[in-house]
Parts: sequence; structure tokens; C-alpha cells
Amino acid sequence: MAPRNVDPMSRLQKSIRDKKRQHRKLVMKRILIVLIAVLSVVSIVVFAFWYDQSEHSKILSMTVINNRFVSSEEVIDELELKVGQRIYTLSKTKVEEKINTEGLVERVDVKRKLFEQHLDIVVTEKPILAYSDLNEQQFIVYAADGSTKIFENSRKDLKSDLIYLNVNDSELATRVILALAGMDPIILKNVSEATIAPVSYDQQLLQL
Repeated sequence: MAPRNVDPMSRLQKSIRDKKRQHRKLVMKRILIVLIAVLSVVSIVVFAFWYDQSEHSKILSMTVINNRFVSSEEVIDELELKVGQRIYTLSKTKVEEKINTEGLVERVDVKRKLFEQHLDIVVTEKPILAYSDLNEQQFIVYAADGSTKIFENSRKDLKSDLIYLNVNDSELATRVILALAGMDPIILKNVSEATIAPVSYDQQLLQL
């Protein structure tokens, strides 16, 4: 059987039709991709706006941890934090830099729990070494760097493991504190214990 002759014109027309079909498919594919991208962007924008305006984006609670000589309220106030602030836009570094390091706090570490809408504020206080009585109502505590804070005697529980300084001169007290700060921690602990319970040390000396 003789091979069938293909009309060159028909072959050309078929080729053109195939190319047009492929071009239409490519155009439709591109339109679909653009449409999906636009819808995705719109959805993200709508969701972001809804989330920003909703209660789910705001701080519901805060906990201050490891603070003893500074109150939770003092820490939160210094950091300028409030319930209702947007938690996801909170700059951890900027907030931590607000703490007053001239006081008894050495640093803070703010930890965000986004799903719980909660902040943990971990406080590192300076080493508090000693205290002295100002009057019958107040006493003052001294940190290792010379920082001080005055308390009412209703907080006398804070004195429990501190060295008692029987001095009225603030300059002298600062010099004593700086000297104590340079001591070996073990020696300092013994000094503190001897100050709190000197009778027990007298008994030990008698036994020796």
C-alpha cells in the first residue's frame, strides 16, 4: 500500500492550531497562578487585620519570677507593660532595656507565650549583702554594687539572711559593702551566718 501523502498546508494549519491551544493553556495557567496569589494575599491581609483587632493579639496576663527585693508591680511599671498591649509586636530587647539598673535589678528576661497570650518576666536581682536599721519603722538594704533600697519594718522577713551593719554613715556603709562584695562567697556566707546567729559560733569556739 502506497504511503499517504499529507498536504503541507493541512500540516501547517494543524501546527498553528496546536500552538494556539498550548498558548491558551499557558495563559490560563498564568491567570490561575496570579488569581491564587491575589486571593492568598487578600486572605492574609484580612486575617492579619482581624487578628490585630481581636483580643487574641493582646496580653492577657503577666508573671514576674525570681523577684524578692523588688515587687512585681515595680518591675512591670518600669518595663511599661500593661494587660491589653499587643503581644506579637512587643520588642523583647527594647522592653528589657527599660529596666533601671541603678536599682536592685541587674537584668530581666521577657519570655512571650503567644498562644497563651502571657508574659513571663524573669528577674535577676543584684546580690543583696546587708542591711541596717534607719529607725523603728524602716531599714535599708545594700546590694553588692552599693545600690540601696528602703523598706518598712513590715518586710523584716527580708533581713533573714543578710549581714547586719550597725552604721549610720552612708559613705561608711558603702565602703563596707564594697569590701564585703570582694570576699570569697564561702567566707561571706560564714560572716552572714555569724551575724544572724552569733551564739552558735560562740559555742563552736568554746568547743575548739
